Amino acid sequence: MSTPLPSLLRLQPLLYGRPWGGRRLADIYGPEAPEGPLGEAWLASDHVHGDSIVVNLPGETLHALMARHAEAIVGTGVPLAPGDRFPVLLKILHATEPLSVQVHPDDALAAQLGEPDGGKTEMWYTLDAELDAHVYRGFAASETAAGIEAAMRDGTVPQRMTRVPLHKGDCIFVPARTVHAIGGGLLIAEIQQNSDLTYRMYDWGRTDAQGRPRELHIEKALTVSNWEAGSPKPDQALGYNRPGCRRSVLGACPWFAAEAWSLKQQYSWQPNGAWRLLLGLEGNLEIEVDGDREALPAFGVLLIPASAGEVTLRGEGKVAAFYRPDFERDLRQPLEIAGHAAPAIQALWHQ
Repeated sequence: MSTPLPSLLRLQPLLYGRPWGGRRLADIYGPEAPEGPLGEAWLASDHVHGDSIVVNLPGETLHALMARHAEAIVGTGVPLAPGDRFPVLLKILHATEPLSVQVHPDDALAAQLGEPDGGKTEMWYTLDAELDAHVYRGFAASETAAGIEAAMRDGTVPQRMTRVPLHKGDCIFVPARTVHAIGGGLLIAEIQQNSDLTYRMYDWGRTDAQGRPRELHIEKALTVSNWEAGSPKPDQALGYNRPGCRRSVLGACPWFAAEAWSLKQQYSWQPNGAWRLLLGLEGNLEIEVDGDREALPAFGVLLIPASAGEVTLRGEGKVAAFYRPDFERDLRQPLEIAGHAAPAIQALWHQ
């Protein structure tokens, strides 16, 4: 007999070493973290490169649960990632040095190129930022495809890109095919399509363990990049109030929406048949769903399946919430409240 699916799934982070990382993730997730520079914590992952352990169901992983309970977890008629996997991947990235300049294909181009993974649209929410921290997104409006291709080959790509200063609380939406790079001095929550497909265009002269330059993917990057100009400012969040909670929509697209919540005492809502990922940011909160209760500390992550009933968060603190949105149900009202900012989210929605 299969184990019943709980209304709350606590997921254990998977930590990965990266040459541009540091030890902040080890400080967050404890002394059992691997040695060396850590760059990524995969908080909710159903991927061949990392399968989240479900802490409150010993012996279970997210992929194993998806194999038995996919509709209960993600909802009816929701497209899955290749391999019938959970649709998104949630990470925290800690960068002490810049990441490579890179680009990801969309779903159609990934399939056209014969990749086992799908495309990757992503969004970053800044959890912490050092002075002068920044990212790169897109190119200066005056750049041409020919000039960018030449820059890829002579190592001057960053100088041609749009640099965006970041502070704590800022968000950046990165559609598939947008050339980008995360700079150093940043702690970022990243929500993305469930894909680990990256084409590097430039890597700051880094070498691998054998002293060889890390692999670049120039031809594939040229094939999938859209060469769009980037805005030099972070994206605008849409804030609105609910009883007990201040909610800010950070970004939305067909695959995911991201919000930041500031909570006072108690906040309840109905999942309406959609999954939710909650990432604790500040405070010590408690969450209750269908009689199941779990703590949500800072940097803890919980998955609420689509089949869950009413959700109640208790306490005072801050949470990042991620879900697959329905435009009319989830976004129409905040867009109407925000008024002038509505076209920005509508444009993202139609990516």
